[in-house]
Amino acid sequence: MGTHNEDKLKKDIQLNRMEDRIREETYNYHDKLLRLLDSKVNGRGKAGDIQLEYEDVIKSFGSVVAIQKNIIQLSWDIAKDTLQDAFDRCGFILDIDGKPVKKDEY
Repeated sequence: MGTHNEDKLKKDIQLNRMEDRIREETYNYHDKLLRLLDSKVNGRGKAGDIQLEYEDVIKSFGSVVAIQKNIIQLSWDIAKDTLQDAFDRCGFILDIDGKPVKKDEY
């Protein structure tokens, strides 16, 4: 049981770090996007510079999406582990059809 709690704690810590990172990456993405829009609207920058800014915005957006995907996956893993722990504590197992039954009834 101790190992399960340690794993859950590690996943919770990892999730909190990812959430901190997504806030930072999202801020950076929006900052880069605003700079790109400013360059396009106000004519600040050459075509080559604007293209580089555009590529930087795309890369930043990709990072945001990747981190969010990882947050969702880790959240699902935590939910699955928590549910499995609850089933174990209550004495349930999944039968061949995937339905929960009491261990002594299986």
